[in-house]
Amino acid sequence: MLALDSIFFIGTDVTLPASLEKIFISSKKSTWMYRYTLNLKYDECRQFFNSEKVPVIQLKDKNGAMHLCIISQGKWNKSADIIRQIFTLIDVNRKGI
Repeated sequence: MLALDSIFFIGTDVTLPASLEKIFISSKKSTWMYRYTLNLKYDECRQFFNSEKVPVIQLKDKNGAMHLCIISQGKWNKSADIIRQIFTLIDVNRKGI
């Protein structure tokens, strides 16, 4: 089992470090699923998802070892586009338009 400590979102113009806190663990068939929570500033998170190039996500475990998460360009384009639309809806609702 990999005990995670923190995560680093590294985008084109922003690097977002965040501590992770385990919420719960569940099992799905023979696979264990771990759920974590973290706090990010809204504007920095929005800037991260505006990265045109595929960002890097690194996980740091409790022993200090770093683990790189690779995202394909196609998957990034699709996911980032959906999340940018969500940010747009949030921005519209914040302005009360």
